[in-house]
Amino acid sequence: ALGLKIPPPRKAGLARVRDPASGEIIDEALALWFPAPASETGEDVAELQLHGGRAVIAATLAALGRVDGLRPAEAGEFTRRAFENGKLDLTAVEGLADLVSAETEGQRRQAFRQMKGLLGNRAESWRARLIQALALVEPAGGGRALLRMRLILHASPSGRPGEVYRWVTGAACAPQEIERA
Repeated sequence: ALGLKIPPPRKAGLARVRDPASGEIIDEALALWFPAPASETGEDVAELQLHGGRAVIAATLAALGRVDGLRPAEAGEFTRRAFENGKLDLTAVEGLADLVSAETEGQRRQAFRQMKGLLGNRAESWRARLIQALALVEPAGGGRALLRMRLILHASPSGRPGEVYRWVTGAACAPQEIERA
């Protein structure tokens, strides 16, 4: 519609951006194509890198506005689509939001680590260990078992929060931590 040739996937190509109504060249830009599912959102994505002048951007946006089926993305739409398509988990989405609003170097560092999966990976590891612990206390012969893991930090046997953390991350569980009913 804009007179662009689609470059090979994940390769930049020089493209002449044309006004679809007049055929006039608006700008020469770099075009990139990211086919689904190997894109940041999991959907087909095209990217134009234009010269940054106001007139160039205004003319390109006006031309894009005349193409059926195209519209500007809403704020956060790419992130929402990435989440819906399983490209980001909720902790990464929150990390990205924190990164965008970070005002200090410390906030930026923490938000970036969260966005890259530090918290999500740790939570997934805990989930897997808890599932494994449940499987170990599952009784033979169809009886019922009750597992009390004292996950509330202030209810750990010693009252020290680190004790529960060590158990969840791999330390052995004391026998009194498990009660069968």
